[in-house]
Amino acid sequence: EGRPLRILELGSGSGFVIGNFVNFIALEDPTRKVRGTAVDVNDKACAAARRYFEANQLADRIKVVHADGLEGVEASDIGRCFGLTGDIFILNPVAVTSRMCPLPRPNTQRP
Repeated sequence: EGRPLRILELGSGSGFVIGNFVNFIALEDPTRKVRGTAVDVNDKACAAARRYFEANQLADRIKVVHADGLEGVEASDIGRCFGLTGDIFILNPVAVTSRMCPLPRPNTQRP
């Protein structure tokens, strides 16, 4: 039986990525215990992740932490991801859009 595989995702947003990791591992090996921690700085994203996990029967396996980076994440969750073989750490930063950071326009003039 062994210890559960631990997955920690920073910038989890709606929870889609970590939720799919947990589901995929469970499908590949139904006997393997999988536990996750989804971390996001946005409270609306955390609420969306909780709804996603509830709707997909994942709420008992993935906890949601509203925090900036690793602030507020239990040291045991971090240690399980960084200190033990086979665990997964996902870094999923915010996508920067052109509205947030305007991109330079391409040069359309020909020499």
